[in-house]
Amino acid sequence: MIKCPNCGEILDNSKICIKCGADAILLGKAVELSNKLYNDGLRMAKCKDMSGAMSCLSKSILINKRNINARNLLGLLYFETGRIGDALKQWVISTNIKETSNAAGEYIEDYRKNEKEYKKLNEALKMYNQAVKFMQQKSDDMAVIQLRKAIDINPKFVDALNMLALCYILQNKDSKADEVIKSVLNIDVKNTAALRYYRHLHPDKGTHFEEAPIKKISDREPTLKYNSNVVKGGAKSKVIELAMFIIGCVCTAVIMYILVIPGISEAKEEEMKTVQNEFEEMKKDYDEQSNVNADKIKKLEEENASLKVQNEQYTKQANEQAMSDKISNANSLFSEGNVEEAISIIGGIDAALLSEENKNAYNEIKDKAYSSRAKTMYNEGKKLYDRKKYDEAKTALNEGIVYGDGNLQAKYSSMYYLGKIYMEEGDNERAKECFSQVKDNHPDKSMRGYASGWLNGL
Repeated sequence: MIKCPNCGEILDNSKICIKCGADAILLGKAVELSNKLYNDGLRMAKCKDMSGAMSCLSKSILINKRNINARNLLGLLYFETGRIGDALKQWVISTNIKETSNAAGEYIEDYRKNEKEYKKLNEALKMYNQAVKFMQQKSDDMAVIQLRKAIDINPKFVDALNMLALCYILQNKDSKADEVIKSVLNIDVKNTAALRYYRHLHPDKGTHFEEAPIKKISDREPTLKYNSNVVKGGAKSKVIELAMFIIGCVCTAVIMYILVIPGISEAKEEEMKTVQNEFEEMKKDYDEQSNVNADKIKKLEEENASLKVQNEQYTKQANEQAMSDKISNANSLFSEGNVEEAISIIGGIDAALLSEENKNAYNEIKDKAYSSRAKTMYNEGKKLYDRKKYDEAKTALNEGIVYGDGNLQAKYSSMYYLGKIYMEEGDNERAKECFSQVKDNHPDKSMRGYASGWLNGL
């Protein structure tokens, strides 16, 4: 007798469960495969191959969504690598499948008890997202500042570490990049992005990486073993596992041969005759009409090409008019002092679609609005700095930097006071980065001198 893997009903000699209607044999093999993938994932996780483990566990729950051991471990790996939201999602699904005697409930309860501490991890995620925006704006120096803050909060934030390594590579700081990459590979030995960066820095070494001694991440997750009747504990050799997999493949092939292939064989000859006849009739009709249709087809193709050209012209004109209206609206808002709304409209304009005339008007209003916004945010940030409201001041000064490409005075003055805030907070490394930028790029000679003086004192 065997037990139905779906509902637990005890079956006599039938492979179809009379209670739920499931094919217990095939479903049992799916459960076995899911558990094998879970065991592989657990083994990889203990060897710090987080990427490989997460891949196996994702496949495991895809095959058997009720495999709570695989789901719980996947959540732990997500949590370990800084993906808090994904971890909680897996644990909540797990508790919905099984409410009692489920480790996922303990993980969620632990999160609730330490919610204030874990909220800091969410702050790290916000900083990472801000760094992504800076990278999109090609401000990798500002991205580095955000990423280092995120990693200070969560040193195992793999995505942030990888992006920091990329920033250092772009800045030709290979030694720093190498240090960060090794940190990632000590967390996840087969991380694809980190290995790619490692090969870039060490082309002579290929994929070889000297990793730190292996440390198990968790001993709370059980190893699932199974036999051909029902999933349960017990050791199995690799030979038996392989044999079970081959038997499953053979059974599937036999079912296909018995149920599907005979029907195909019976109908194949008749179907081929029908298709051949239809083809010959169509060919005959086509040959008879080819001369007439050739002229019609040519005419239709010419009309289609003409309509396509007209449609492209109308679409281009409509886009030009829409963009022109947006530029005009942005100019009006800027003239009325609504700079922030003007910037919002400018952000929705695709400069690649503009004509030369509209492109000049777009660049003019963009420069004016961004320059004005940079100056406003610098002034606001400096006032907040003078009042020692450093967190609010940093937000304003960062915005002054983002919009300051057309107003270098505001941009690097914002960076100067941001450096002073970091110095006040004792973060000398970031302060040096800011002062170095100011010393090299500020248009005001006296400000360059001030920045140089602070650099010498740090």
